[in-house]
Amino acid sequence: ATRVTDFVGDEENRLNIHAPNLRVAGVIVGMRRNIEAHNFHVNGIGELFPGLVWEPFIPAASKGTTAEDQGLPPHAYRDARSRELAEVYDALGLRLIKEVS
Repeated sequence: ATRVTDFVGDEENRLNIHAPNLRVAGVIVGMRRNIEAHNFHVNGIGELFPGLVWEPFIPAASKGTTAEDQGLPPHAYRDARSRELAEVYDALGLRLIKEVS
């Protein structure tokens, strides 16, 4: 992610790809588990990208992996855990639309 922000932060790079207004809209944390090590790393991401870390974080979820492996959205599953995961993706999608509109 730091390489992306470095690339986007360089005006010459943006001009070379014909996207002078390109910017990093946000950083999405995925595969997060609520354990000490992950909390530590998420805090570090916030320090590297102040104001850019979006919530909710995408939790580590076997259903999400299965859905991706099968080319399905998490909305395709009907259990409670999958609905929670789908809500996370919906919230992040709405945030993206808001940020780039």
